[in-house]
Amino acid sequence: MYEVNLVGVFAVLWKKKLLFSVFTVIAVMISVIYALSLPPMYKATVLLAPNNSDGAGSVLAGQLGGLASLAGVNISGGAGETELNIAILKSRQFINHFIKKNNMAYTLFAENWNASAKRWEEDGKEIDSPTNQMLFSAFSQLLQVKVDRKGLVSISFDWKEPGYAAQISNTLAIDINSYLRKKLI
Repeated sequence: MYEVNLVGVFAVLWKKKLLFSVFTVIAVMISVIYALSLPPMYKATVLLAPNNSDGAGSVLAGQLGGLASLAGVNISGGAGETELNIAILKSRQFINHFIKKNNMAYTLFAENWNASAKRWEEDGKEIDSPTNQMLFSAFSQLLQVKVDRKGLVSISFDWKEPGYAAQISNTLAIDINSYLRKKLI
């Protein structure tokens, strides 16, 4: 039976300290080079708060009814309203409509769009335009929707340009609000 001698283990490690140091420095250098080679990504977040007005006839309540519904204020009396509205926001139908409305296919797949030839290309060969599934998948990877403990809903969008990320986040908030208000009517 073998016994582990801690003093012996530390003695071996101490003798190999140069090897461990070199390995650590190489790992750090590779990590830094990799991190610097990545394109910068910016996150724009829109925070949606519930409507705290208790007057049913309030102008603010009417204008922000969709936001209140999204943030969890129970206007219609149904349970799980927040989860339902987030599911609508993340749904294939809503996202594909949003992508088409905002003409985002060219942005999401810019590396395949040849603007001068006005066609989709890959390795110089013409290809079909991105499918709805491809557009949905690409957009969904850039979108995050979270609900905090207080019921506040945050919609975040990541992109290479901060202005575009903010524009998409704001437009998403406006569109989901409009959609949910129409749904309530």
